[in-house]
Amino acid sequence: MNIIESYMEFLYLCESDVYTLFYFWSDRKLKDWNISRIEYGKEWCQDALDFAYRMVKTGLMDIDYSDNGPTSEEMKKIFQDLSVSSPDIAEGGAIWSAYQFFLTKKGEDFVREWKHSEDNELFERKLTEMLDDHDVGFDKRSFVPVNFQ
Repeated sequence: MNIIESYMEFLYLCESDVYTLFYFWSDRKLKDWNISRIEYGKEWCQDALDFAYRMVKTGLMDIDYSDNGPTSEEMKKIFQDLSVSSPDIAEGGAIWSAYQFFLTKKGEDFVREWKHSEDNELFERKLTEMLDDHDVGFDKRSFVPVNFQ
């Protein structure tokens, strides 16, 4: 599965509810793992964190938060907390579970238009252009580097 498909699956999922980044891991990827013990490696954590950062920066998604949403400083702290917390341990898993992502109005419109058009190539280009316009394109990564042991 390519990165665009992972992004599309999570965006589609968030059409109807809020979700943690744990759902960024698609069912197809899970089938490749030994289900008896799932471990969230640093690469997966970095991919999920980069996804969240890109979606928030473009305004397609936000974090379900008390009051009127997280301030810029609170958002920095959220990403920092995620980056230093391994979801494989209880405390880290609690942090990764605490933050619920949802589509903004802009995100809802984008996904609705994407699904209605049934033109994945066009929307892959639109998403790529949008990410590039916000300086968070697929050619960049580790916006907030994962830094846990």
